[in-house]
Amino acid sequence: MVYCRQCGAALEEHELFCSSCGAPCKSEAVQVPPVIAEGTIQDPEGYIWETHIPVLTSSIAMKQLALALGGGILVVAGLMAAIDSSAMVSVLPILLGIYLFLLVLGFIIAAVLQAGTKGGPLGQFAVTREGVGYNAGSTSRMINLATLGGSAVGGSLAGGGGSLINMAREMDFIEWRNVRSATARTSDRSIVVYRKELISPVALYCTEENFGPVVAMVCQYAPEGSFSMKRW
Repeated sequence: MVYCRQCGAALEEHELFCSSCGAPCKSEAVQVPPVIAEGTIQDPEGYIWETHIPVLTSSIAMKQLALALGGGILVVAGLMAAIDSSAMVSVLPILLGIYLFLLVLGFIIAAVLQAGTKGGPLGQFAVTREGVGYNAGSTSRMINLATLGGSAVGGSLAGGGGSLINMAREMDFIEWRNVRSATARTSDRSIVVYRKELISPVALYCTEENFGPVVAMVCQYAPEGSFSMKRW
């Protein structure tokens, strides 16, 4: 099988340009060798591998952080507006300042975590004929426990609830029949697979070597027309 070096999409041998990103295929295509990467198990059923999960450099993680913090601020703003709409106008700049402070603090924590783990916590990933799966590594489990403990000491119900959700999803699997869509991003070599219920998606982080083959397998087994490739 031949893959595009630009985005990892599977190519037909006669194609001159990649149908996903438009990059020239004649000189940019590559034949994937039998052993695609150290630490990647390849068999007729699919691929199983372990790699670092980027935090600061992951568009997925940063978007989730911004949305999570923004959602909390919006809830507070909505409650205050319902109680006293006139006071809401004066408090809004303060809420915005809190949001920006927490966002910057989150970026700093993400940078420290990624640097301390030399690329992010390790995770195990799988793409098979049955579906896609994720298993958190020991570092991720320790972070979830530490976050839960800190939230309990600080009396943060939101933080504790988020930690419990993360702990409940330290291992997850989605069968292809339950997949609604899948989106791959070349910026961090990630593939996010969404359930039909639009909750609890599974994010796969690939290595530079196995990104193309994994993308090709997702394209093969995901529902027709549900796969998309993005740069960011």
